[in-house]
Amino acid sequence: REALGQSFQDYVDTVRFHAACQRIAAGKERLVEVYAASGFSDYRYFSLVPLDAVLHGVTLGNAKYPLRDATVTRAGMVTISNETAANETVSVEITDGRALVVFSRDLGAAL
Repeated sequence: REALGQSFQDYVDTVRFHAACQRIAAGKERLVEVYAASGFSDYRYFSLVPLDAVLHGVTLGNAKYPLRDATVTRAGMVTISNETAANETVSVEITDGRALVVFSRDLGAAL
């Protein structure tokens, strides 16, 4: 802990996060592929947060609450706090607009 200036788990998460950022910046892989390859596959929950006022053609696959070709607005909040389907990798498609995808997990899973 003293040598790293943080807990070992925080260090590992930081390294994984920076590696994922580099892969995303390269633009050669889909986000879900980067997320799984960077060691974040144990993140069960996700939220899709619109950066633009309106998102068109939103499809969420392998999700507990799937969407197909939906229109999503910031005010609607229908894409907040979803879950991946059991033993599946979620897919996110947006035909028009920009969004932030946030993955999270149960705190108990990290302990």
